Amino acid sequence: MKLGKKELMFRVYDNMHQEMREFRTTMSKLIFGLGAVFLAFAGLLITNENIIITMEKRILASSLVVAFSFLVICITRVLEKYFLDIAMVINQFDRLFGLHDVDTYIQNEAVFPSHWQNFGSQNWREPVFQAAYWLSLVFGLLAIACVWII
Repeated sequence: MKLGKKELMFRVYDNMHQEMREFRTTMSKLIFGLGAVFLAFAGLLITNENIIITMEKRILASSLVVAFSFLVICITRVLEKYFLDIAMVINQFDRLFGLHDVDTYIQNEAVFPSHWQNFGSQNWREPVFQAAYWLSLVFGLLAIACVWII
């Protein structure tokens, strides 16, 4: 079955959008998973009165929290890079289809807002990745605080 150029382009465009949705879903799961690990860790420390935490255990627990947070940040960075590559391809299609151009489809307007022209560039900040970075940092610091306060 031979595909025409337009049909092939639309298939690639659809596939890129599907990849993007899957990445956003993965990041949401990562964020919620990180939150669940933090809550389980903090809950275990707070509710278990029989835990005796020596200085060595506090240092070990803190080190594990730092290592886990670093791992999550590294994984997030890899996913963000791949996401930006996909977004760049989608943005190229958007430009090709004239979705950023005024008067192409709507009189005196573009289909997409002007700030979407940066989609896929190094200047683009996808909110789900920014949330993952901040939550990794905040949950890590809170987990370490729980280790040292309790």
